[in-house]
Amino acid sequence: MKLSFQYLSLSLICVVSLWASVNVAFAAKPESISDEPPQSLGFSEFFKRPVGPYGLEPTQKLLSLSGRPVALTGFAVQGLGRAEGPWILSPVPMRLGDEDESLSDDLPSSIAHLEGLSQNLQEGFRNCLGKLAITGTLGLGPRREADERISYVRVRVDRLQCIAESPRN
Repeated sequence: MKLSFQYLSLSLICVVSLWASVNVAFAAKPESISDEPPQSLGFSEFFKRPVGPYGLEPTQKLLSLSGRPVALTGFAVQGLGRAEGPWILSPVPMRLGDEDESLSDDLPSSIAHLEGLSQNLQEGFRNCLGKLAITGTLGLGPRREADERISYVRVRVDRLQCIAESPRN
């Protein structure tokens, strides 16, 4: 009984430590990388391919960039209908219709939730109908967002630029 309590305690400490390390990814930038140039990251570099028996598994590149500056190019997911977000970047142009599908939408597995958008960045995100280039700090780990979606990849945005206008249907 005493031995099983020790294992339970050790397991709990490991889980709490892992949870804390994932959730503090955005808390502070380490001094050693604060001036580091952003590393380019593509949506195809998020998860290992092909998908194996354990489901989606993050690539070594994605894991190695956690808490570091990244540059990502994609499209703003449109049709979420909320002025306060969520702000989601997708590898392909998308328009969602939550009125009849709720959370049962067609988002690809490789998406990035964007955080820390100022009013100006939010306006730029909403108004860009083409490709967006963003730079910011990468954060990883499962988290329930305000809209009840579970995010795994998040970027705390420092810079956002609409780089290619393309009308959507």
